[in-house]
Amino acid sequence: MFEIDQIDAVMDGLNLAACLDHSGRGGNLFFLTIFDRHREVLSVPLFHYTYSYLDSYFGREREILGSDAQHFLSTVAYTRLLYQDPVGDIAELIGRIGADLETPFRRDIFRSVIDEYCEQSQYISRKNVVLLPYVAYAIATGRELEAVRYVLVSDAISRRTESVVDGFSGKVVDEILKDFPEAKLVHITRDPRATFASPRHQFVNSLGNMYGVSTSSITTRMRQLLTRDFSPDNGAVYLYWLLYLAQTARTVRRKKREYQQNFVTVRNEDLNLNFAPTIERLLAWLGVSNEADFQQEPFVPTILGRPWRGAGAYNSSYQRHTNGPLQNDSPEQSKAATGPNRHVTERWKTRLNKREIQLIECLFRQEIQDLDYEFLCEPIAVGQVPRLLLGPFNGEVPAWSWIKLGKKEGARELFQRLFYSVTFPPFYVMSRVILTDFVLRLGFFEDSSPMPEQAHYLGQ
Repeated sequence: MFEIDQIDAVMDGLNLAACLDHSGRGGNLFFLTIFDRHREVLSVPLFHYTYSYLDSYFGREREILGSDAQHFLSTVAYTRLLYQDPVGDIAELIGRIGADLETPFRRDIFRSVIDEYCEQSQYISRKNVVLLPYVAYAIATGRELEAVRYVLVSDAISRRTESVVDGFSGKVVDEILKDFPEAKLVHITRDPRATFASPRHQFVNSLGNMYGVSTSSITTRMRQLLTRDFSPDNGAVYLYWLLYLAQTARTVRRKKREYQQNFVTVRNEDLNLNFAPTIERLLAWLGVSNEADFQQEPFVPTILGRPWRGAGAYNSSYQRHTNGPLQNDSPEQSKAATGPNRHVTERWKTRLNKREIQLIECLFRQEIQDLDYEFLCEPIAVGQVPRLLLGPFNGEVPAWSWIKLGKKEGARELFQRLFYSVTFPPFYVMSRVILTDFVLRLGFFEDSSPMPEQAHYLGQ
């Protein structure tokens, strides 16, 4: 086993690479699996939201008690997925992320490295709290630590404590660069139409309907809508995600202007459709080797060394709601959509109706242009948005087939679906009034700030 001073020496020589997604479903996990076996980049695809969790638990503390760090890594952060035994909720989350539960892993070694280091350290720097579980993982898997140059983490540009109406600070970027001034920040972006379709699908199904309405929540949901108290979990799914995508795009733009030398932008579509040349340019930017795995066709992403099973919003292994208003991909489609493939770049075209596409192309025109995505519809003026909102969003109006499916889950579920069917019209009207106000009066989707001088994305 390594001594504490040896682990400190290893961590002193490591830099950070961070994969940042501004959409919530842009492909961070896929990106982590790409580097799962790279000799010079330590990626553990089970670990997510590294700085978001640190911030919510420790605030801005830069020095953390060893005992607190041990508790955080073992029970709070995603690192708990390797610290704790793979049973119960831990096993379920590992499976949802797309890992094979039968993958051998020396959890005893992983635990002992973390426990011994934390027990022997009265205080641990926040930087080392980030690095320690990755070093423990490397030791547990027999990785050659001398070869490692980067630890690869992933995070969101938003913070859960911030309001989608007021905007996001992007503090996660500031905190990363306080600890790692030379950090490499990879902004994963995706076609705005795809980034809307994916979380809309996930949350409509997980909440049960577009507005999360049930017999016990209807008054709360209406109050939240009227007071504009928006969150991913309180309904008005389409409205929340349109606002979220606009705010996070604005935030990541601002941070890219502030830290131009640290950022590069990678389109999810380039990773899927032009994998080898895109990865080659990314590896050159990182200054690490282009290894043999990347030359395989097809490239097989892995998690803990075994093929990744996928974790998309349409995948029933991740999205466990299989009889919701919106239909998941078939098991065959999900299985075929793990490695680089065309399906995941074009799926949104069948998941959005024409009015939805027109709306997103209008509201996110600048972003679509900047990232060289193709428009499908004739451009419309912002003043025409209310006309587009007259029709329903997919998954909003209850279908008789969906109501009947409620029988499979019992009389209570059937009643809830019937209840939504007669109570959703006020939500339908009010959510449109509110979105129209955001668009026309508040100019919420306007962003005249210039793009950074650097290349807009890696493949350009």
